[in-house]
Amino acid sequence: MQQTDVNHNHSSPQSLKRYIKHAQSCDLDCTPILAKLGIDVAQLSDDSNRITNDKLHDFLTQVIPASGDPCFGLNAARHIQANTFDILGFIALNCASLKEAMEQVILYEQINGESGRTEMLELGQYVLVSWQCHNHVEILRRHMTENVLASWFGYAKDIIHLDDRPLKIWFEHDAPPEKNALDIYQQVFACEVAFNQQASGLLITREQLETPFPQANADILQALQQQASHKLLEIDLHRSLATQVKNRLRIMLNQSIPSRELIAEQLGMSSRTLQRQLNTEEKSYKDLLQEVREELARHYLKSTDLNLADIAKRLGFSEVRSFQRSYKAWTGRPPGQDR
Repeated sequence: MQQTDVNHNHSSPQSLKRYIKHAQSCDLDCTPILAKLGIDVAQLSDDSNRITNDKLHDFLTQVIPASGDPCFGLNAARHIQANTFDILGFIALNCASLKEAMEQVILYEQINGESGRTEMLELGQYVLVSWQCHNHVEILRRHMTENVLASWFGYAKDIIHLDDRPLKIWFEHDAPPEKNALDIYQQVFACEVAFNQQASGLLITREQLETPFPQANADILQALQQQASHKLLEIDLHRSLATQVKNRLRIMLNQSIPSRELIAEQLGMSSRTLQRQLNTEEKSYKDLLQEVREELARHYLKSTDLNLADIAKRLGFSEVRSFQRSYKAWTGRPPGQDR
């Protein structure tokens, strides 16, 4: 029987703390709600702790209607600080450009939580920096999505000190029925906000992706990336073995293919034990390596300007033709069609 991940659907304490702060600003006493959910407020000060998304969602389900704020998620983003996004925020701060920052967000965002997924979607001459919420309960999906996009925008403006603004803000959901609520969207984003769109995100030009970050520091960035990689590995301890192997492959796959023996050593077991335990999950090292290479190939093709030779090299292919053949075998089409 294939093993599924257990106890891995979590978020960082920072994800909950900004919602608590805004609920308190709406004169809500969160203490009894948190106590009923078994959340120890003292533990929220330690970013190494994790909050289950079930508890986060139960908290929001109670406080959003009780707050009386139709823009609860949007307004909660006003409470962002430099550490709002955990180490991910400091990584972004030290990147050279918006493009590099978003690439790092996509790579490391599980550190901050697993409530959604970030993508950079190319739309002709524009790029949509998109966030897709994994929760499908309408009220939660709306407020969590609005919180993430407003937090991104606020972080870029107030922490990184970027003056540039998106062309538009897109939301998949309907506009709020409250008449004065639309004014709040304008106060937050100061640009056109469109509802009932194909995806939720910040619509920008390709040129805006190259916007330089004033505090960029390559040395600090490298050190933070190492810390982030270790954090991902710590989070992995609660996941299936197949997921742990794939996450290590994502980190280590760079111009050469990590051997099964090396991955096994990273996990503190022998190569034979690794394969035997993967067999119980109906997986093999070869299958997982292929999945990761395909996943990264799609990411590089859709979210970066790397040419095919550079992508092939990063994925451990000896030549471009080998990569092209493999990609077509995986997807049924040549890599050029996915750019």
